[in-house]
Amino acid sequence: MTNCNFISQCLFALLLLPTGINAGPLFDAHLHYSVDDAKVLDSQAVIACLDRNRIRYAAVTGTPASQVTALYRHAPERIIPLLGLYRSQNDKISWPNDASLPSYVEAELQQGHWRGIGELHIFARDRHSLVFRRIVEIASSQQLPLLIHGDPAVIDTVYDIAPKQAVIWAHAGTFPYPDLIS
Repeated sequence: MTNCNFISQCLFALLLLPTGINAGPLFDAHLHYSVDDAKVLDSQAVIACLDRNRIRYAAVTGTPASQVTALYRHAPERIIPLLGLYRSQNDKISWPNDASLPSYVEAELQQGHWRGIGELHIFARDRHSLVFRRIVEIASSQQLPLLIHGDPAVIDTVYDIAPKQAVIWAHAGTFPYPDLIS
């Protein structure tokens, strides 16, 4: 499989299209662009893959967040940047206990180009984390969607914290049962 085919398979649809664009149905939609990906595909190559696959926009998250910023700066009219919380892959599991993350998120959001926060990998056992609560509060106050890869209990907790919070539920969570999702 070519790298371009891999990217096109990761981009099923887009949720956060610029104002005035009709998003249509909701789909599982996000692209990861991390430091290892950038070693294989630079920004120009990513945009070329999108072009070849007739993908007009891409919601992108990555580790570290600077990779997403670089891609966004290359094509700001095409890339919808989502602020990832992970500074390294190790953070994927430990982030709910990292008290420095809310300050990091607030500082990054001041750059002004982020259109959402995530992807947040979180299990139900971590949903009462004070760090998670603060991230939800920040997203809510900034009116930014959260991209969450988590259990249904996590989604319920988001709405307990911020009832009007926009959530992109990555992969329909860890329990993708139709009745549960509906």
